[in-house]
Parts: sequence; C-alpha cells; structure tokens
Amino acid sequence: DYFRMGLNSGKQITTLRKEIAHTVSYFNIQKFRFDDRIQLYVDVPEEMLELPMIVLTLQPIVENAILHGIEPTGTYGEIRVHAWDTEEDLYISVEDNGAGINGEEFARLVTTRKDKNAMSGIGVANVDERLKMTYGSAYGLIYEGEEGRFTRVTIHIPKEK
Repeated sequence: DYFRMGLNSGKQITTLRKEIAHTVSYFNIQKFRFDDRIQLYVDVPEEMLELPMIVLTLQPIVENAILHGIEPTGTYGEIRVHAWDTEEDLYISVEDNGAGINGEEFARLVTTRKDKNAMSGIGVANVDERLKMTYGSAYGLIYEGEEGRFTRVTIHIPKEK
C-alpha cells in the first residue's frame, strides 16, 4: 500500500485524504520497527480531506520527525498532524516531542537538498522547493522548535478546490 500510494498513478496532485493515508501507511511500517514506542495522532477536519495538494508532501516530514526528532531520544515519542485553514490558505502542521531543533539545524534543513538517511529519499528541502515552485515563494514550509522539547513543520499552501 505504501509504495502504491506513493506512486499516485504518476499524478503530481493528490488529496489531503490520500496524502494522510500514505503517511499512515509509512508510519505503520515505522511503528513496527520501533516496537510501538511511537504514536501518530491526526486531527484533520473532514471538510478539508478532499482539498488538493502535491503528492509526497506530508510523508517526508513525518519521516524526518521520526528519524531526526524521536529516534535520537531513544524514548517514546508522539507525532501530531493538525490541519486548519483560512479563507484562502491551508496549513498542515507536523509536530513531534523529540529532540527538538535549533536555529542552525533549521538553516541546514532548508539548504540540504536530500536526506540520504531518509527511506523515501525526498527530504524536507525538496518538499519546500516543490511547494514554492508550484504555489509561489509565499508558500512552503514553516519551521518552529525548541531544542530538547519539540519540532514543528507547517506546510503552507493555497486552498484550492
């Protein structure tokens, strides 16, 4: 299911519903690997699930949260996916309670082209670049965090019907 959903029949646009399903499929693989030491919570209003978005946007961010946020702590971790909208924009945040991140790491994430440790090989820098190329420079990824506490990456795209 994970690989089939990731291919998306060669289409570049998917729905938020399908992107979440793909991400949950990936997460379930990782949950098995981590012996249930990780948990994913998804809070997305039903009315937003059919909104279009670029394929392979959410999963690489969740992947990064696991590999760089939770795994280094060696303890139980949670990832929360939350979506909200305004009249014109859609926001999807991915927050983990892992190692956190500081300003230098933010800069590295934005400029690093590809995360060689990532299973998908997409990397968050690539996601940000694809969002900006598709929707314009006002859109992309927003990074927040505090070392030792949390990291939050928010996808900001226009809300299209």
